[in-house]
Amino acid sequence: DNPDDYIAGFPDHPHRGFETITYMLNGRMRHRDSAGHEGLISDGGVQWMTAGRGVIHSETPEQNAGRMAGFQLWLTLPARDKMREPWYRDIAGAEVPEFERDGVTVRVIAGASHGVAGAVQRDATEPLYLDLQLPAGARFEQPLPA
Repeated sequence: DNPDDYIAGFPDHPHRGFETITYMLNGRMRHRDSAGHEGLISDGGVQWMTAGRGVIHSETPEQNAGRMAGFQLWLTLPARDKMREPWYRDIAGAEVPEFERDGVTVRVIAGASHGVAGAVQRDATEPLYLDLQLPAGARFEQPLPA
């Protein structure tokens, strides 16, 4: 809620051996890295970066109508993939598949849910990343692999 907590952003810093997944609920996040990737995600958008053998990158948050909210997950790569080529993709909010089931709205960011493939598929890590909007009293069941 307080822009002084984040508005300065995250200047150039290194990453190696994992993926970062930024999911913006409100606001915008600008990305630039040493592999030549650059992008801007906004409300409902996803930024997926595989650091692999290493990148230097920066992230600059921007408010939208006075709001800024989102998540960043760090996903460890398997040992065999830690030194792979860096990879980057921006997914606009409108590109994230969405469905409704029993009153629950499901956004499928990665993996698959109830036959709906997500915006991102990653063979090495096989992530399942869902955004569920559950009204009071609602239930949602998701099968998970062993």
